[in-house]
Amino acid sequence: MDQSKPMMTIQQSIKVCLRKYVDFSGRATRAEFWLWVLATTVVGIVLGVVGNLIDVLTGGSPFSLFAFIFALVVLLPHVAVSARRLHDIGKTGWWQLLWAILAWGVWIVFLPTFGLTLANYIVGEGWNVPEDELRATLTFARFGPAIIALMFTLSVTLAVVVWGFVWMTRQGEAGPNPYGPEPG
Repeated sequence: MDQSKPMMTIQQSIKVCLRKYVDFSGRATRAEFWLWVLATTVVGIVLGVVGNLIDVLTGGSPFSLFAFIFALVVLLPHVAVSARRLHDIGKTGWWQLLWAILAWGVWIVFLPTFGLTLANYIVGEGWNVPEDELRATLTFARFGPAIIALMFTLSVTLAVVVWGFVWMTRQGEAGPNPYGPEPG
């Protein structure tokens, strides 16, 4: 690491990412990206906990509107800083779309498979199976497709997360690249 460049602070990262709310051009350093991720993750968790606590204390549903609104507010700046981070390693920001399709697409395929398997069990056997017969009805033959779909879904999701993590932790290209001058 070049010691002549001062390290970005978390406040600077937040300011830069909010100032470049929908700026998908240019490059972002690892510090800018990861400090943004840290800040938004911590705030999201805190808002989720506070929102759920309020919901529980007031008898509301366990859905945190605070965390949901916050996630919507930071979605575009997150996508923008991610694109700039990818630009820093010489990749197009469109890689995020492929990651989203892979990560969310497999879940969209899995949920109906699981739901249909469960619905078939409920309609076919019902929940009123005597306890001694319960083990016999919960067989791999009955739930195998859902288990296989879940294992595939989790594997693809993990692979996409690791792939993204490796790319986002790479050192940026030295000097200018097709996306702009070296940040910092």
